[in-house]
Amino acid sequence: VAHADIQPKKIDRGLKEENKNRHQRQAALCLKEIAGQSLRLAKTVSDIGGVSCLVDYLNKAPGAAKLHAIMTLGFISGFDHDLAKSVVQCKGHIALVNSLKEVKEDHIKAAACWSLGQIGRHSTELAKDLGEQKVLIELVLVYMPADEKGDLKNKAKRALRSIIQQCQEMDYLQPLLEMAPDKILKHVVAQMAIILKNQPGLKKKFAEKKCLKKLQDINAPPESKLQSSINEINDLYPPEVVQHYSPDYM
Repeated sequence: VAHADIQPKKIDRGLKEENKNRHQRQAALCLKEIAGQSLRLAKTVSDIGGVSCLVDYLNKAPGAAKLHAIMTLGFISGFDHDLAKSVVQCKGHIALVNSLKEVKEDHIKAAACWSLGQIGRHSTELAKDLGEQKVLIELVLVYMPADEKGDLKNKAKRALRSIIQQCQEMDYLQPLLEMAPDKILKHVVAQMAIILKNQPGLKKKFAEKKCLKKLQDINAPPESKLQSSINEINDLYPPEVVQHYSPDYM
C-alpha cells in the first residue's frame, strides 16, 4: 500500500472529508494498520500530514469513533522520539488527554492512556509537554476508580510509570503527593529523590511547599520501595529539619 506513496495520501484525504463519518472512521483504521507495521511506515504516515489530520479528526469525532485515531497516534509515537515530537507539535497530546476526559468507554480510555505513555516515555522534553497539560493528574484520576484487574488500570499505571520516570519538573509531580495511591506514589517519590539529588537547589523550595512534611505523613511499610525513597530524600536534609516536619514534632 505504502510502496507507491499513493494510497496513504488517499487515506489521508479520506480523513478530511466533511460529513462522511463512516469514511473518516475507515480512513483512521487504515492509517492505524499502516502506521503500526514499522518505523518506516509510521514515518510515511507522518510525512504525508497524517498526524495533523488524525488530530483534527480526533477533536471532532464522537465517543467510540475516536478509537482508531487514538491508537494510530500511539503507534506513531511509540517508534521514536522524533515521531512522538511530531504528534506533540500537532497538539496530539492535547487531543489525547481531552479524549481521556471525555469518553465513557473504558477500552477507549485505556487506549488514550497507552498513547500518552508512548509519547512521554521517550524523553524529559516530552514528559514536560505532557506535564503542562496536567496529564499525570488525569491519569491518576482514571487509575484510582478503575477495576483492579482491568486493562484500564494496567494501561494507566504503565503510562504513569513511563512518564514519571522521564519527568524532571517537580511542579508536575508535587500534586500527586496529595492524591496518588501507594502503587503510584512509590514511583513519584523515587523520581523526586532523583531530581533533588541532581538539583540540590530545589531542596529549599521542596521544604517550603510542605512536600517534605507530606513525605513524613506517609505511613509506608518499613522495607517498602516507597519508604526507601522517602529515606533517600530525608537523608538530603539535616536531621533536625526532617524532625521539624515529622508528625510527632512539638
